[in-house]
Amino acid sequence: MQTPTSFFHARFSTELEPPIGRTRVPDVDRFRADLAMLEAAEAHPDLLAAHVVTDLILMMLRAHRGAPGDELVRQATALILDHFTSPDLSLGELAAALGISPTQLSRWPSGRRRTCRPRRRFRAVRGVTPVAYLRGVRLRKARELLTETDATLQAIAERCGYRSAFYFSRVFSNHTGQSPSQYRHDSRV
Repeated sequence: MQTPTSFFHARFSTELEPPIGRTRVPDVDRFRADLAMLEAAEAHPDLLAAHVVTDLILMMLRAHRGAPGDELVRQATALILDHFTSPDLSLGELAAALGISPTQLSRWPSGRRRTCRPRRRFRAVRGVTPVAYLRGVRLRKARELLTETDATLQAIAERCGYRSAFYFSRVFSNHTGQSPSQYRHDSRV
């Protein structure tokens, strides 16, 4: 690190899943100890900073390796990320691209043991339904375009997979609590 860095830490207890594309640090106490060691370092802070980053990456890789996985859901996620700009992308289109029915994508394979009630396949792995995941990817891109470009709402809607600015604005407002124009105004410095 070229300049000193400060970290702010707040700890909350929640059952909620992190937002799409984010993850939790699996061992918060270990990470806290790494940061304390970095803060107290007098000699070779650059080596200690490299250690903290490496340790964090290793913790995340170990956690990811033990996470529930499903090859079909990985393929579906990749298709969503590659084709979210297509307004025709739907659960049916996604399932067709994978060569399965929408029900097969949504439900666990029949060979898996089920608990109290049937669990949804995509939701069990990603934490949200395929349609909600697609909407989250589109809205994340929309927020990025609203803050970083001067493109019209129609252009942003089309680049995010929506056919009209009106529908895009309605979806955006329902899920963020403010209109795209208001979000753009509030996000600019």
